[in-house]
Amino acid sequence: MSPTGGSGDALDLTLTVMRDIGWDVKNIPFPNLDFELWSEINELTPGGGMTQDSDADGATDIEEYAFGSDPADASSLPSATSIQINAENAVVLDYTRTNQAVDLSYQVKRSTSLAPMSWQVIGTIESVTADGEVDQVEAQLGSHSENRAFFRVEAVQE
Repeated sequence: MSPTGGSGDALDLTLTVMRDIGWDVKNIPFPNLDFELWSEINELTPGGGMTQDSDADGATDIEEYAFGSDPADASSLPSATSIQINAENAVVLDYTRTNQAVDLSYQVKRSTSLAPMSWQVIGTIESVTADGEVDQVEAQLGSHSENRAFFRVEAVQE
């Protein structure tokens, strides 16, 4: 096994070791999290699952994890997603997500009716601008020609 990650960065286990010996690493940016480890670090109810809403703010824990808000603070909500159609009829979206999750991918879906089976994936977002623990994402997803359409960003656990 190589001591470097896929991008050539050295593997740093400092926070993992600190956590293992009992240090509180809750508010330290912890790279390369998965949902289970994030739940443990944030002291969420064990086995509560992704649909749990630990701080009763209306956002599930998986939404808080995926979009970089605090699951223990009801005033910390995931940022709203801005989705617009520009002059060239391209879908342009702007949202904030965590840059620490390694078990998520982000998809943009479109529907013309909001019916459950009508949602179609129109893009997967990869390019981001990092700023601390969260990324501000702005992406253009190609042309849009329907008179009426609905869009959403969805975090998918891999």
